[in-house]
Amino acid sequence: MTRPHQPDSYTEEPTSKSARKRESVAFQEMARQLVSLSSPQLASLPADFVTSITDAQAITQGSARKRQIQYIGKLLRTNREGLSEQVSALLAQLDASSTAHNQYFHQLEQWRTQLIAGKTSVFDEIVRACPEIDRQKLRMLTRRAQAETEADSDQPHGPSYRSLFQFIKSAYPPS
Repeated sequence: MTRPHQPDSYTEEPTSKSARKRESVAFQEMARQLVSLSSPQLASLPADFVTSITDAQAITQGSARKRQIQYIGKLLRTNREGLSEQVSALLAQLDASSTAHNQYFHQLEQWRTQLIAGKTSVFDEIVRACPEIDRQKLRMLTRRAQAETEADSDQPHGPSYRSLFQFIKSAYPPS
């Protein structure tokens, strides 16, 4: 006996195989990013999931590592307890903090370069940004770095160049 075709109560169309593959590749990319993170950055994730990530970090052979990353992608894809949303939020937060960190170092490098170039307005800007800075030491390090740069044009980034950067960095903590 044949039954007439009855419309399913399931109204959504099933996802295509291509869409499922794209989703799988996206989750594997998330897994690759997770494997590159350090243990403190992974602390907010479930312990058993972190264990599979640390296993992938310990594996050095290509195909075994690839299989482990695929496994982590599968764990994300199965979406147990909102894990993929939690991981997405963590990666977005780390990406934003990485951008802010890069901007911070870029600002420090600009200040150092401008100080060595002899721009006095930058000195005032640094003093305004960090009023507790030792001005005399800042001037001394700037003069040393300028002299070092002028004396050795082949290698302009000597020890004073680096110590000036470290001094500014210690006086101007990241926000």
